[in-house]
Amino acid sequence: RCGRGSWSGEGGARRVGDGDREAAPLAAAAIGGMALKVAVLGAGGTIAPAIVRDLADSEEISSMLLLDVVGARAEAVAADQGGGKATALELDATHEGALRAALEGCDALLNSAAYRLNLDAMEACLEAGCHYLDLGGLYWVAQRQLELSDRFEDAGGLAVLGIGSSPG
Repeated sequence: RCGRGSWSGEGGARRVGDGDREAAPLAAAAIGGMALKVAVLGAGGTIAPAIVRDLADSEEISSMLLLDVVGARAEAVAADQGGGKATALELDATHEGALRAALEGCDALLNSAAYRLNLDAMEACLEAGCHYLDLGGLYWVAQRQLELSDRFEDAGGLAVLGIGSSPG
């Protein structure tokens, strides 16, 4: 598990919402020198190992929870790329409540799984109090994801879509 709750104000991160839009808790955590706990969905896929390696090299990341429907793939990425910061968990994100439960205590989810999971992953993040990033998806999925913007903002959360959309 990732460990502590992220939107509750624990560990120096403050809740943003209720009219106060100065900084998202994730940004406040990074600026305040707090180490972040990040989950990576689709960790055994093609792109995730490079993401995990970059996260492992970052001083802002204290730990990673690598999630994949094939646990052995997530374990291999944790061992090969995790830099001692990663643990693996076999997880089928299509199972009701499984992703939300895994995200308890994580600061952010980086979704590198298939775009078909984007909306459900965002809902799980909202329920778990976890920020959300993904690599992108089909235009109609992104349109539906954008409809969740107000919910993330009202909860003090951050959702960044399509960080893997452009090469380079």
